[in-house]
This record gives sequence, structure tokens and C-alpha cells, in this order.
Amino acid sequence: MWRVAQRFWSHYADRVNDTSDLPRENPTTSTKTSPTWLRKWPIALIAVITAIVVAVVYATGLIPGFGPRILPAREGTLLTATQGHGDGLSKVKISKVKPLTDVTSMALGAPGNRLVVHGGEVYSWGDSNDSGQLGHGSISPVDVPTRIEDLPTIVAVSAGLVDAYALDEDGQVWGWGQYLPVPEAYSARDSLTPIPIPGLPEISQLVSSEYATYALDTTGTVWGWGTDVERLLGYEEDSGRLPSQIPGIENITSLATGGHVTLALQQDGTVWVWGYSPHGDLGLGDIDNQSIPAQIPDLHDVRQVERGLATSYALDGQGYVYCWGSTELGQCGQPTSTMEEGDTGYFTSPVKVPGIESAQHLVVTDSMAYAWTSPGLWAWGTGWGGSLLVDSHPPTLLAPTALPELKSITGIFTDESTTFLLAGSW
Repeated sequence: MWRVAQRFWSHYADRVNDTSDLPRENPTTSTKTSPTWLRKWPIALIAVITAIVVAVVYATGLIPGFGPRILPAREGTLLTATQGHGDGLSKVKISKVKPLTDVTSMALGAPGNRLVVHGGEVYSWGDSNDSGQLGHGSISPVDVPTRIEDLPTIVAVSAGLVDAYALDEDGQVWGWGQYLPVPEAYSARDSLTPIPIPGLPEISQLVSSEYATYALDTTGTVWGWGTDVERLLGYEEDSGRLPSQIPGIENITSLATGGHVTLALQQDGTVWVWGYSPHGDLGLGDIDNQSIPAQIPDLHDVRQVERGLATSYALDGQGYVYCWGSTELGQCGQPTSTMEEGDTGYFTSPVKVPGIESAQHLVVTDSMAYAWTSPGLWAWGTGWGGSLLVDSHPPTLLAPTALPELKSITGIFTDESTTFLLAGSW
């Protein structure tokens, strides 16, 4: 902007020295006319000053609601959001993660590890690579997004604490890292590069938590492996068993898992759950653990399930969002004082998140939820490193709050240090 101003003054300084457009003096009269540039320069100066003021106000966010918005990036572009000093998104710096402009799937694994599907290829980077979780054939950290070699066309990724997985376009699962679900006779259970996972039919969805991975096949059957699954099915931990079918459920359309709890959405709109329930995480009205899948009562016509670190969510066909489990960090969109259990800090049965209607989609990070509605995007809960919301640590929203500044975003991923945004529209 200052260069524009300099060019302006340079231009008009030249005009001052140029007398070609000055009127010739009429010898019969002494009246003189002001040159054209002299008559117009106040208007040009005002325009330049106005442009400078507008640029400063926009960049600094001095006026609430008048600040930078999300980049008009093309759909599939991965962005990072860095929070500056001050409240709201007016201080947020949005940057593209090069070369990731055609992203269809992302997973956050061990602390600082990121996996992305870009144009059918998997890119990974991060600091936690002691088990080869990044898939590049070594245990060294990787600073920038780097393509994992020797994989077919990939459509989705998931990641645990010491392992990572990719789903190819033919429904085959590939894995790398530690404690992979393969028998000793097949190959080593640890691999620094991707290997195919045997014993699975054609898979349509993969989800992972720190200690378990679940795969949904094209017939609606759920398969699982990892420490949590071995405990669930009564196997010895780290026994190296192949993926096992989860009993008691069928016709499943989608899965969500996290914090030792797994949710399965059935074709009829009912929700089934299993795992550990220290904070009422299962939504069954108590804090008892559940070793086999059980249906959550009073949840019907559900079209999406999501799981945070200690809280579960369901979006029904009317666009209402339901929540249960820990709410100490505002995960259910209401203060602790309004909770039916008093000061326990959790809900053992689903409750409706207040103020959210006609939601179209739901995204959940560890302790924060985002709902897309026809008026715009809403958020509630607590965001950790890299949160976009307020300049506090950690930032907390006890009630759903509109985020009109977030434009054309379909995905939000937050780890301990960074918030990632996926450009697109619902």
C-alpha cells in the first residue's frame, strides 16, 4: 500500500515538472487558469488515504466483524489457521499447506503426526515416528508433507498411536507402523512401509482411535483389531490376531471411535455402542462398561455419529444434535450448572444441544464440536492448540456460538499445535 502511495506522489511530482499541459498566457488578458492536475489532486489524495485506512482496519481487525475471511481456496485445499493476539477470527492468519490442494481425507495420529489423501496419494509428516507411523521406511521425523511410496490409489486414511492405515479404491486396507494385524507367518507385525492387511473383505470405511481400528465392509459388517478389540473379545493383549468381526451388529452404515468408545450407526437410524464409560460415554444411562454392542435407547432417525475424546454425538434427520458423556469443557453446549446429574460433569444419556436446528453436518475434534446449519457454522466446547475462537488458553465456548467468518469450509482438524481447515461446501 505504501508503494502505491509512493507511486502516486512520484507520478504527480513528475506532472509538476511537466509544463506541457499548462495553459498559455493570453497576451490580451492577465487571467490564469489552474492546471488540470492541480484541480484533481485532492480527490486522488483522498482516495489513496482511504485505501490505506481500509487496508489497516481490515488487516488489524479494529472493527468487529470487519476482518479477514477464509481464503477463497478451491475445494479440497488444505489450510492452516494461526491465531494472533485478540478475539475472534479477525486475527487469524490462513495459509495453504503446499502442495495439498486436492485433499479428500485427513487423519491425525500420534502427537504432531498428520496423514492426508491428496489426489489419491498419501502424504504424511510429523515428529512422532518411533514406530514408523509415517510410512517412509525410517523412524526419522518428517518436516514437510511427503508422499508415501508404493501405494495404489487411496481414498481414505486413519491413524492410531503407533500405526496408520489407508483404504484403496478397491476396498483393500494397507497398514504401516507397529502391532499390525498380521500373523507372524505372513510378515513381521511391524513395518516401516505400507503392507496389505489380510483377512478382510471389501472395506468401505476405516476409523481409528489410539488403541483400536475398525473397518466397515460393504455388507454392513464391522471388523476390528488392536488392544481395545482384544479386550472386548476376551483375547490376550497384543496377541497379533487378524481382524475380528464385531458380534451382535449388522447393517451398519457408518462408524465413529475415540477414547475407548465406538459408535455404530445402523441402517434403520438406531445407534449401537460399546467400550468404557467412566463419564457416561456410552449413553446407556449409567457409567458401566459394555463389552458387547448395545443399542442406545431414545435415539432414532440418526444420520450421523461422531466421537470426541470423552464425549459422543448424534445428528438426527431433523437436524438436531444430541450429546452425552463428559461435558466439563462445554462439549454439550451448556454450562455444568444446568446438568441433570448436578456437578458430576457428564451426561449418561443423550441430551439435545441447545440452539442448534436444521444442522446438515457435524465435525468433532477432541473436546469441540462444529455444526453446519443453513444460517452458517456453529461451534461449542473447548479447543486446544491452534483454536480459532478466542485468545485464551484453552479457549472455551459453553454454548453454541455462530462463526460467520468461517466460509466454505467442510472439515476441521485440530491437534495440540495446529488447526487445519479443508476448503469446500456442503
